[in-house]
Amino acid sequence: MQQSERTEQEARDREAAYRRGFTQGIEEAARLVLLLQELGYPAREMKRLLAVYDDHFLAAWRQAGDLDKREPAPAFDINQCQAILSRTTGYDWIV
Repeated sequence: MQQSERTEQEARDREAAYRRGFTQGIEEAARLVLLLQELGYPAREMKRLLAVYDDHFLAAWRQAGDLDKREPAPAFDINQCQAILSRTTGYDWIV
């Protein structure tokens, strides 16, 4: 395989990986929202819990570790997110 063909294949592979990741993210977000809805959480509380999850768990996961290795995203733990939410007023602006 020539260099230009290899570069083109690598670009296609990156795009395919991006699309898989995007699709998986959308599916996981929908799953979490439906779970919280089934548990009876009001929309404002769902938004706050998901913001806590993003700020305290996903943000660190996105930036930490060896990015050449596959690591699953941190599990969404409602109890941990609620505990963080109860100790701060930083999410009160979310309505």
